[in-house]
Amino acid sequence: MLDLLYRGTVRTPMLIEAQAPAAGAAIEQAIIRGAERYMGGSGVVLQWLVLLTVARRD
Repeated sequence: MLDLLYRGTVRTPMLIEAQAPAAGAAIEQAIIRGAERYMGGSGVVLQWLVLLTVARRD
């Protein structure tokens, strides 16, 4: 999960790295604990709800 977070976003890693080392480690551990409920057979399984809206002006 941390790999996804660090490779898939820009600001979040910067915010974590800006913390004191102990605080950054605590944040990373909280992320790992929070992601455990989404673990599936092949890793973390996330469901993204998407709403696509299309409009056309004639």
